[in-house]
Amino acid sequence: MTLLLDLVNTSQRVGATAARLAKVRELATFLRSLPPDEIDTAVHYLSGELPQGRIGIGYSVLKAAAANSPAQAESLSIAGIDQDLTALAHTWLRIRGPARASLT
Repeated sequence: MTLLLDLVNTSQRVGATAARLAKVRELATFLRSLPPDEIDTAVHYLSGELPQGRIGIGYSVLKAAAANSPAQAESLSIAGIDQDLTALAHTWLRIRGPARASLT
């Protein structure tokens, strides 16, 4: 299980260098270190996307969450976040599904 912090650190190192080859090397090293079941999710996150697509979290929700105190230790994993976001996406679809159906 890979910590999300490792992905964030990799992304920051990639963003801090202008050399294309160094970026590719950094990303390749990180992706090779991942368990096979985390690669697809990590590529989505590194691309600024969620595997689940739109999940109903807007800027105001993120802003409110950012006001909370950060965790005292690195505890979020790529797989764990993916599972939580999948559950959130399913909840959002259950809530939004009937509303969208009534609009058609």
